[in-house]
Amino acid sequence: MNTKTITANADRSAFSNRFRGLFTQENIVTLIVSAIVAAAVIVPLCVLFVSSFLVLDDLGFDTEWGLENYRLLYTDQLFPKRL
Repeated sequence: MNTKTITANADRSAFSNRFRGLFTQENIVTLIVSAIVAAAVIVPLCVLFVSSFLVLDDLGFDTEWGLENYRLLYTDQLFPKRL
């Protein structure tokens, strides 16, 4: 063994130990809980946003995709007064 291989092994070992230090039980549990909370918040918001493009027909039984809800929101005279 020469000096270069010993130094290289020490550098690899230091990097490996530093990398292993990131995967503690506390960090893994925190990551899992954060992912669950993020999914519980983001998924309903995405569903709400996508559902906002569904427009009911006049009888209220059938839906189609469109921007009618947003057009009605911005052209309604009473909506800005209610805010």
